[in-house]
Order: sequence, then C-alpha cells, then structure tokens
Amino acid sequence: MSIESIKKNDIQVEEVPVQQSKEGDITPTRRFDGGMRAWCTVAGAWLVQFCVMGLPMSFGATEAFYATVYLTGYTPSEINWIGSLQLCLMFILGFAVGKFFDAGYFHTIAITGSTIFLFGIFMLSLAQENQYYQIFLSQGLTMAIGSGIVYIPSSSVVSHHFKQRRALAMGFITTGSAVGGFVFSTMFNHFFDNKKIGFKWGIRICAFLCLVCLIAANLLMRTNYPLRRIDSKAPETSQKDLSSAPTKPKPGSLQFVLNLLRNPSYSLNIFIAFLIGLSSYAPVFSIQLFASSFPQNQHISPGLRTYLLALINLGSIVGRTVPGIIVDRLNSNTKLAICMTAAGVVALCMPLCTKAGSIVVFCVLYGIFQGSSTALFIPSVISLDKDMSTAGVRIGVTSVPLGIAFLVGTPIAGAVVQHRGSAEDPDWWAGAIYTGVSCGFIHFHWHGVCCSAILILYGTHRFYS
Repeated sequence: MSIESIKKNDIQVEEVPVQQSKEGDITPTRRFDGGMRAWCTVAGAWLVQFCVMGLPMSFGATEAFYATVYLTGYTPSEINWIGSLQLCLMFILGFAVGKFFDAGYFHTIAITGSTIFLFGIFMLSLAQENQYYQIFLSQGLTMAIGSGIVYIPSSSVVSHHFKQRRALAMGFITTGSAVGGFVFSTMFNHFFDNKKIGFKWGIRICAFLCLVCLIAANLLMRTNYPLRRIDSKAPETSQKDLSSAPTKPKPGSLQFVLNLLRNPSYSLNIFIAFLIGLSSYAPVFSIQLFASSFPQNQHISPGLRTYLLALINLGSIVGRTVPGIIVDRLNSNTKLAICMTAAGVVALCMPLCTKAGSIVVFCVLYGIFQGSSTALFIPSVISLDKDMSTAGVRIGVTSVPLGIAFLVGTPIAGAVVQHRGSAEDPDWWAGAIYTGVSCGFIHFHWHGVCCSAILILYGTHRFYS
C-alpha cells in the first residue's frame, strides 16, 4: 500500500484516512461538498433512512391495525411500547456504535445492522394474531437493534463528505424517513385491509422492498475519514516531556463524555433531544386513532383516516429540506428550538381538528415543524465541534437521552389520553397538552424540565393505575 505525503507549510498531510487499515476503504482525495463519491453516499444514506426510519414513522398505521384487529386484547399504551422501543434502541445504541464508526469499521457496521433489521422484519411476517410477545420481539427488539446499528453511522458518514453544505445534505437524507413513512403507511393501510394480501404478506412485500434498498445502500455508501496531520518541523520531545504533556481523552471514554457535558451548548442540545423524543412522536403514533374516535369519526371518512399519517410524512419532507438551506446560510442552531416550539403550538390545536379540512391542515403543519426538528438535530450537534474524527461518538452521546425519551414518551402519552382508564373514551386534550408543553417550553429551559417531569409522573401514574 503506497502512501503519498504532501509537504506544505512544514506540515505533512498523509493522503490516507486514519481507518484505512481497518477495512481497506481507501479515499484517494479529500474533496468536500460535491463529487460522485459524496452524492452516492448521500443516496445510500437516504435509502437507509427510507427503510430503518421509514418503518417506525409508519407505526401509526400498524398501531391502529394492532389495536382494532391483531392485538385487541391490549391497550394502545401497551401497543405503543413496540414502537417506542423501536425508536429507543435506534438512538440509544448510537453511543456504542459511534465508537466503532470512528474507529473505521463503517462498512462492517452497516452490513451487520442491515442484516439484523431484515431478519427482524421477515420474522414479523410470521407473528400470529394476539401473540404480543412475537410482535414485540421481532418489531420492537430485533428490527430496533438492526436500526440502531446502522442509523447513526449512515448519518455520520455523510457529514465527512460535506462542510459548507452539511446541513443541507443531512437534511436531505432525513427526507428518506419521511418518504419511507409515507410509502410504508400507505402500503400497510392498503395491504392490511386487503383480504388477498393481509398482514403477513403485506409485511413480506415491505421486507423485500427493504432488502433491495439496503443492498443498494451498502454498495453506494463510501467513507471519507479525516486525514492524519503530522508536524514535520516539530522539535524532538523527550520521553519525560511526553509523559508530562496533556493528552486528549480517548473518544468514548468517561472523561471524553464529561468534557462534552461541560459544554453548555452541547448540554442544551441533549436537553432539546430529550424533549424531541419525549413528546414529538405522540401525534404521529396516535393520529389515526384520534381520527377514528368520537366525534371526529362523524366528519372524517375512513378513507381519509388511512392517509393522515401519510400527510404528516409529506409535510415532513418540506420540513426536512428547507431548514437545512436556512441553517447553512445563517449558521444558527436556534432554528431547532424555534421549530420545536412551533410544533408544540400546532400540537395544542389537535383536539380542535374534528373535521376533514382542519385535520388535513394539522397533519401538514405538524409534519413540517416536527420534520424540521428531526432534520436539524444532528447538524446542530456536529456544528459544535469541527473535529469530524469524533463525530460518531458525539452524536451517539446525544442520542442516549433521545432514545430514553423515545422509550417512555409515547407510552406515557397513550396513558395520558385514557380518560379514567378507558380506552373507549380518550382524553385527547390531555395528550395535546402533554405534547404542546414539552415542545413549547423548549425556550424556557428550567420551566420545561419541571413541566416535563410533572407530565411524566402524571402519565406514569395513569399507566400503572
């Protein structure tokens, strides 16, 4: 293996990525913001998001089917644990996987995660009716583990290819999850109601679609790891000087994490991530159940109900692309907080949307603002440090509280909307306030923490009682 070294301004730059010896993915040049290699990686990451994030984004369709047909013996709150665990593991595994990504094992991670994810979705097609544990193990656990292994690395590898257009590129790949949510929710609603296809073959058709997409994604994605830089004129240093010189903590170590948490901007991003996971996906999961309950079901036709989740995902496509352009131009991380606050305000209006026109407007607007918060999350974390060699770990650390919030957020929301413990008489105003306050208080940090804590305690009490 030849190494070409370029000497410029007394600094040697080795034209080899740090992790070349791990997997042999050689990067001959360090071109940014363009080129076939970069845009093929974007296309591959988009396909990953289409599958591993698109399916959780369509959980509202499967939840409605589970609650009314396939898992009738379980409450919506219990069913929500399947979708919430799927989102939780997708992000909480990011910390462990991020360390391997920064160490240079991207392709191994991507292939392993894709294989586990596909195994889980094919196993879901074998789940029997009213067998909660089978669906939980396949969809809530196996698919979630596969998603968690491949999701963060596929997003992080795109950041290595871009500098000026990073937020735009990463906002674009997140549209894959919105398009996937639209496609899969539409397919599920059509297949589950079709007696010739049904649940099992409907899942299998989606599994074969994911198989093709993930094979193409792994062939398209390529790494662009940071280069080694060596000071050629640095004076020789004795062993004593080396032992006394301060060293940077190893990425992923406890000291590295503590240094990140001491950064106020990074800690604020963790808090915002927690609020995103705690509340923002509750309307996405429950919109079809809301439209099917009284009095909404008197004014919203069954045909329109099956497309409400698709409308949220269509709105999310706009929300995931436009803010990326704004952030690249203005370089302002406050756009994330603004979008979350707007999503909270829209969520408070959900119980008022009892007719066809109003519910369509709600779905589009909420999709725009909720999608914006998702698209801006990772770029806002990456922008805090220019060192791309630790991007995977930094995103992974922020994803841990996000995953925990995903785990408890939607089940608590499902418990909150149950009026006096009855699933037939849901209190949608309680759910709207839960989402609206958690999102809307994102500008008022300590108030938001207190309100969120109260809502968590209230929802937990309702769930266990």
